[in-house]
Amino acid sequence: MNAEEKNLSLVEEIGEITAKSIYDFFHMEQTTELIGKLKNAGVNMKNEAGEELDRKICSV
Repeated sequence: MNAEEKNLSLVEEIGEITAKSIYDFFHMEQTTELIGKLKNAGVNMKNEAGEELDRKICSV
C-alpha cells in the first residue's frame, strides 16, 4: 500500500497504466477502510511462506 506509482512501473511487466491503476485502487477510501477492517479482524497481512518479495513494491 505504500508503494509509489513510479516504483510500481519499474516492476517487470507492469507499465505506467497498470501502475497508476494499482496505486489509485490502494488509495481509494473504500479500499483503505476495507484493509483496516481486515487487519482489525486479525487477517494476517504478512508473507510467512519465506518467499523473497520484490522490495520495489513491498514497502508496507
